[in-house]
Amino acid sequence: MADNVRPIGTAATAKAHARVEARRIAEIAEQIAAEVRHTGAAVLACADDAERDRARKAGRRAGRIINRRVRTKILPDGRIGIWDTERGANPLHARLDEQRANRAISEALAKRPPLTGTRNPEDDGSR
Repeated sequence: MADNVRPIGTAATAKAHARVEARRIAEIAEQIAAEVRHTGAAVLACADDAERDRARKAGRRAGRIINRRVRTKILPDGRIGIWDTERGANPLHARLDEQRANRAISEALAKRPPLTGTRNPEDDGSR
């Protein structure tokens, strides 16, 4: 009877689950690769440890897809951060990132009311 025993990993359902998991990681990796290529980083929300492991695997695979070195890290709130470690070394990317950051700051400030209020500081109110 013991001669008939085989490892569970060779079972048809285990192989099918592994193929589904690999396909899921490949799909996530393509999305991450597009985001990292465009902005230099991506952040993924994960519900549990299995999702965090899947996200980190997908992040490393995304680095191979775009042929860049990436880092993955579990952030304090449980999300996964993935970023291109070589992006800042490229002056064009650095300038593009700075322009995007400045534009985002300008747009955010344009939506807010003035920080100093509407009163003119030179007007002392004595008139």
